[in-house]
Amino acid sequence: MHIQESLKDYSRYQSLQDFFRLEKHSYLIHGIKNVGCKIKPFLHNNIEHLQKILEKSKKKKNFRQIFVVTESVFSTEGSIAPFKEIVEVCDEFGTIPVVDDSHGIGVLGDNGKGILEEEWISNFPGIYTASLGKALANAGGVIAGNKKLIDFLKYSCSGLIYSTALPPAIIGGLICVLEIINEDFREIRDRMWRYKEIIQNTLIDNEFRLCEGKAPIISIKSGTLENTVKMAKYFYDEKILTTPFVEPSVPPNEGRIRIIAGADLQESEIKYVCNAISRLSDNIS
Repeated sequence: MHIQESLKDYSRYQSLQDFFRLEKHSYLIHGIKNVGCKIKPFLHNNIEHLQKILEKSKKKKNFRQIFVVTESVFSTEGSIAPFKEIVEVCDEFGTIPVVDDSHGIGVLGDNGKGILEEEWISNFPGIYTASLGKALANAGGVIAGNKKLIDFLKYSCSGLIYSTALPPAIIGGLICVLEIINEDFREIRDRMWRYKEIIQNTLIDNEFRLCEGKAPIISIKSGTLENTVKMAKYFYDEKILTTPFVEPSVPPNEGRIRIIAGADLQESEIKYVCNAISRLSDNIS
């Protein structure tokens, strides 16, 4: 639903005279391509490269509007976008920042309110999207922006007009999750980070190669497609559910195995995972 709505939304508020600077998840790439806009990726979290691209684009003066699109948390490796700097660059060049906070909301910020709280951004001038799954544990998605944008989408986005509303059970579940975040987030956050550190240190001690990421995502460098699948199976056989990433989600021979330690786990379960990692290290290069 979240992916489908995004495809529809981009087709409504963009045209062939619009231009995207992109560091983004696959579904938004497809959404932008669906409209036919020009796309120019910038290097991962590289503000200097983004500035150079925008400078060149402004000199051409053949784009009606330029958007800079990024995720808040890159879920493959757990890195976090320098989003405050991105917003400042957008303000400098008169471009619109667009952020997908699907992996940030309910995780980042002192109170779990996502990338805007994490980066101390107020009066955000761009377009904000997020999944109601992930940390919010439900279904659907949200798009936020100024009143003009939201009113436009309400009456122009066929994906919204011709779809049904979220079921009451989903709305009720979301309200409950938000109440938990408001009341207990700091306790949950501390437990989540503690679990990440324990598992991460165990993997390092057992000579697994890890990506550097500041989000509560642990990403193991698994190499080839064959090694990635084999490693995921080893973990699965130990009753540890991981997420393997292979081409085209990552470049060839740069496979990743993602592990996320949920805050709802028990200490005994974390200990089991660490013991399993020690057993697996003899079988995984």
